[in-house]
Amino acid sequence: MLFFSTSIVLSDDGNPEAINVIIVLSLVCLGFSGIIRFIFYRIRKNHCFDKNLGVYYGGKVFDVKSAIKLSEIKILHLISKDIYSSGKSYTSFELSFCTFDNRRVIIMNHGDYYAIKLDSEILSKFLGVPYESLRNGNIYE
Repeated sequence: MLFFSTSIVLSDDGNPEAINVIIVLSLVCLGFSGIIRFIFYRIRKNHCFDKNLGVYYGGKVFDVKSAIKLSEIKILHLISKDIYSSGKSYTSFELSFCTFDNRRVIIMNHGDYYAIKLDSEILSKFLGVPYESLRNGNIYE
């Protein structure tokens, strides 16, 4: 939008305020972009599988209370779910793991099956645990 607006303002040859308009538009666009980036930075949750410490923890800072030992991870689940919204349907994919005490932790959701399948294979090899693909409605333990 900035480039489109700038081209319109610059095409008006008789306007001496064109540079001021361009500067204001640039500041508004940069401010809006900065706010959106900050919001996404704050809501994003990191997942860390630390082999040196032998733990998994979610978040940007290691927390002993919420950490899960990597040796407690039993299996990875790649679950496909059919989502119905506003008269349309699509398939979403969830990667999660299950521990030996039957805790389930969601790692990520994704819309691209092949990308999340590749991630699940890489994580499965990294952790040394199996993964299985499940469809919505399957019963799993």
